[in-house]
Amino acid sequence: MVHRESRVLGAAHASLFAGRLGFVCLLLTLILPSAGQGGGDLDLERIKRATVFIYQVKSLENDLVVSCVSTGTLISADGLIVTNAHGVVPSRLCDGDNLIVALNADLEEPPIPKYRAAVLNADAGLDIALLRITRELDGRLIADGALPVLPFVGIGNSDTVSTDDNLIFVGFPDMGNQPVSVERGTLIALLAEP
Repeated sequence: MVHRESRVLGAAHASLFAGRLGFVCLLLTLILPSAGQGGGDLDLERIKRATVFIYQVKSLENDLVVSCVSTGTLISADGLIVTNAHGVVPSRLCDGDNLIVALNADLEEPPIPKYRAAVLNADAGLDIALLRITRELDGRLIADGALPVLPFVGIGNSDTVSTDDNLIFVGFPDMGNQPVSVERGTLIALLAEP
């Protein structure tokens, strides 16, 4: 069972605020086809189903206490997830030792904790991490090929994004107590970094 305590919620809210800014990194995996590219229709329902809520938790006695939260996106049917590094990599503010992945069973309801995941790779500078679902919620290891096929979206090409493009942000703006939400915006600037 996952418990939320007020003493760890401050870190979680800080993670959520930074997570909204980090949506831009995640968004680059969900590039919208622009009118000039002749892309297909946007499958918003599939994107919502592929959006997951991640709890970084720490074990205290027989309970799990939330230390940070993140929104992630399933990018393969076998459980690869891209998310923000700051919410899943252990740090001073996010001192958890396990990652719980909640999936959308009903898009009108909050996500349901279902699996545990491990960090495969992370880049703090880009604030991006790649996770893999590895265990059932109760901690049992999932054998190779035993994970059910999960809804996912492919990774887009950030080179096709330019200023004034319309963007759609899909994620969880709170502690996972609400259904997945969608917000729209416009890309106003791109930063070049080494």
